[in-house]
Amino acid sequence: TAVANLASTYRRQGRWKQAEPLISEVLERRTRTFGTDHPLTILASSNVADMNRLLGRWSEAERMELGILEKSKRIFGEEHPETATAAADLAATYSKQRRWKEAKELGEKVLEKRKKAFGNEDPDTIWATADLADTYREMGRLEEAEEMELRVLSYRQRTVGREHVDTLWAETNLARTYIALGRYDQAKDLLLSVKGTAKAVASDHPDIAFVLMGLASACQGQGQLEEATAYMSEAVELSIKAIGRRHPETQDRIHKLADLYRTVGNTEGTQQMETLLSIS
Repeated sequence: TAVANLASTYRRQGRWKQAEPLISEVLERRTRTFGTDHPLTILASSNVADMNRLLGRWSEAERMELGILEKSKRIFGEEHPETATAAADLAATYSKQRRWKEAKELGEKVLEKRKKAFGNEDPDTIWATADLADTYREMGRLEEAEEMELRVLSYRQRTVGREHVDTLWAETNLARTYIALGRYDQAKDLLLSVKGTAKAVASDHPDIAFVLMGLASACQGQGQLEEATAYMSEAVELSIKAIGRRHPETQDRIHKLADLYRTVGNTEGTQQMETLLSIS
């Protein structure tokens, strides 16, 4: 429908607050028309849960995704691709909640099912590989994460080109692993390239904050604290504008900027960040 298409466009552009009421409207319409167990209604439910995850309502996303996964198992079966998608969505929410063990267990099952159903080069398999690599990085399995991310990046460059958003995201994830490995120069070069391309396409997309925070981390690793402060400040400003001050990821970035201001002796900056955190 036109409403669903517009919601999808807003979501892709990072205009999540504008997408949310449209996505909820689609779910209401499909529930009335088809009932709760129709595949189109389940898809709409998944989209609402996805929006809850993006907007930082992780408990609500988890509640919905657990229900969607159980419903998918019952309606489609354990091995159906839609069930794997439901499991992947739940794993993504576990990752946001830093529940790495649960994210890993689900992510490994999803990847195994994707490979079995579609092979190693299918887009869904590549997404599952990227998601699991992200979890491995956070669990300290850095060599495995790097190998998987290089594979994902190679696929993206071959299939959608250097400037596609999926390629930029693959480069960002690889750079985050380079930072964890202490390879700050490689990470910074990669992220500067991503930043230049991404800002030319969508300067206010919420995901650019991840790139800016990565640049800040790389600069901190290099001892370039003034540059790190500038990147982190830009990330906080973008986060507040795009997803709101109360979003958990914005709060985390404000905390980190306050700590960095404290480290460089910027008392005024530290107080400004602490004031932002104290506002209810």
